[in-house]
Amino acid sequence: MLVGAAALLLLGGAVEWRASELAAQESAGELLISTFPGLYAWVLMVPLLAFGTAISAVSLRQLLLRRIRGAAGWIGLLAVLLVLGLQEAGRRVWVDGAQGEVLVRSGLLLPRSEANPLRDVEAVQLVEGVSRGAPIFTLSLRGERLYGALSTAQLRFTDPVAARVEAERWAALVGAVVREEPLTE
Repeated sequence: MLVGAAALLLLGGAVEWRASELAAQESAGELLISTFPGLYAWVLMVPLLAFGTAISAVSLRQLLLRRIRGAAGWIGLLAVLLVLGLQEAGRRVWVDGAQGEVLVRSGLLLPRSEANPLRDVEAVQLVEGVSRGAPIFTLSLRGERLYGALSTAQLRFTDPVAARVEAERWAALVGAVVREEPLTE
C-alpha cells in the first residue's frame, strides 16, 4: 500500500506541476473552450485513481514475489489508464490577440499544441439541433484553412440566449461574423 501511495503522490505531483506550467504559458490569451475534467469530475476520478494505484501496487508486489493471482492488477491498471486517458483527451482552445493566433492544446502530461492564424477564422458558427428531444446549440469556429484539433473543437449549450452571448464574445475575440444555422424540419 505504501508503494501505491508513493506512486499516487508522484503521479499527482506530476499532473499538478504540468497543469500549472501549461496554465502559465496559456495565461496570455482569452479562453474559448476547455474540455478538461472539472471539479465535479475530479471528485469522481480521484478515488478511482487512488483505487487503481493501490490495486496496481499490491498486484505488482504479488507479481514480484511470483504469486500471480487473478486479474486485479489489470483492473487497477485500467482504472489508472482511464483517468489518465480522460486527462489526455481534454482540449483547451484560446485566442492570443498579441500574436494573432488561435491556439489549441490537447493533453496534459503529453501536451500537443497547434496554432492557427486569426485571419484563417472566417466565422463563428452557431448550429441549432435536437438532442434527446431537447434543443441544443453547438458553437464552433469555421474557416477553409483551419486544421487539426481546432476544426473539430466545439461547445454545446442548451440555452439559446447563453449560446448567442458566447457566440458574440467569440466573434469579438477572433474578429469574425456569427453565422447561425437554425433547426430545419
